[in-house]
Amino acid sequence: MIVLALVLERSAEAPPVRTASFTARDVARIAHRVERIRGLRFERAVRPLFLGREEAVEYVRRESRSEYPEAERRADEEGLKLLGLLDRQTDLGEALGRVDEEQLLGFYDDKAKRLVVIRDPGVTRPLLELTLAHELVHALEDQRFGLHSKEGVPDDSALAEAALAEGTATAVMVDYADRYLSLGEALQLAQLPESGRLPPYLEKLLLFPYLEGERFVVIHLMIAGRLHWKAAGARIPGKIGVAALDFSAGTLLMTEAGTTKRAAVHLVRGEAALREHDPGGLEVLEADLGAFSAALTAESHTVKRALTDPRLFSGIGNAYGDEILHRARLSPVKLTRQLTTEEIARLFDAARATLADWVDRLRREAAGGFPEGVTAFREGMAVHGRYGRPCPACGAPVQRIVHAENETNYCPTCQTGGRLLADRALSRLLKADWPRTLEEMEQHVARRRGGLP
Repeated sequence: MIVLALVLERSAEAPPVRTASFTARDVARIAHRVERIRGLRFERAVRPLFLGREEAVEYVRRESRSEYPEAERRADEEGLKLLGLLDRQTDLGEALGRVDEEQLLGFYDDKAKRLVVIRDPGVTRPLLELTLAHELVHALEDQRFGLHSKEGVPDDSALAEAALAEGTATAVMVDYADRYLSLGEALQLAQLPESGRLPPYLEKLLLFPYLEGERFVVIHLMIAGRLHWKAAGARIPGKIGVAALDFSAGTLLMTEAGTTKRAAVHLVRGEAALREHDPGGLEVLEADLGAFSAALTAESHTVKRALTDPRLFSGIGNAYGDEILHRARLSPVKLTRQLTTEEIARLFDAARATLADWVDRLRREAAGGFPEGVTAFREGMAVHGRYGRPCPACGAPVQRIVHAENETNYCPTCQTGGRLLADRALSRLLKADWPRTLEEMEQHVARRRGGLP
């Protein structure tokens, strides 16, 4: 599993997704989806009012002057400064004005009963669509429940209703993103504009708190998935392309060869959601012998299966599982709970040494560049992918066990005391003629070639 943390930045080089073509029909489509998620119907259509940014800013300031008088704003400003939430040199009115000038995307006017949509070519369409989904929930609940009708100084009841309205709108918006935004559209949300000039208090209070938190791209390459670093803006390959992540320095392409598609990409928000994708396997290079032994013997499996189970051990996989077992001189089919204390210690040392050796070797091969030519079959491996070739330790031919699409390679002399392990495909074919030892296998091959009676 590969995790990328997305940095919130707007790239000046990235082409904007235009919103100037956003129409009343688009708003109606979003409203219909909001109805479906919320489980309520609009009593009447919400009238969208499309404005340019300057017109919208003037619209908001005109309403703010009546709803938020100067004296009240000054009193709030002084209170925030006394609490240390606002710098002494900051003017609250100017800071709120910058929000209107730079961050406003759309809003529901509960007095005029209309949805104001701002046309700004620099704003991504997915972000505008999510913003309108959020505001349309306010419009829907205003029609059905009148949650925005209270005026005057807010009491506890009004504050509770406001919290309920915002919470519901945020929940619907998140559900909307999950249902209706593609991966590419969701990734565009990671390019939110940063103000860079607002006090932290106002950032958290006003600027889309429902989109806060680190966002992570979780990539499962599975068997055939690969990552490639290309020049910025590189196209996704037609047949094998899965996704492209564009950064200012280049583009990370994800591909998957073959007809069976297993690779996956997930976009998650926050560390709690990220942890849901962690199978919980032990990091062998960070563990001690006691932790390794506990994980290995937690369940009774063959040692090869245990090593390649991501719930038990992280990042080993089929190829390095073979190499570890050859280095430890252990049979891949021996049960974990039948291992002796000495065998567990030997396996632990072999696992750490094998992983460390290959990390160093692959880093040297990459020479500071992006690793290309990634494969599970590498020159220098002892047994994996070397069926029929001589074991580098003893010279005996490497054998295999084929199960489904996986293949386990091992040396019978070094690992199983000369005994051949049953290969499902060959043992079904040969039945009673299946050789039990390497010597029997050699005699069987010689007879088929006419060398023995």
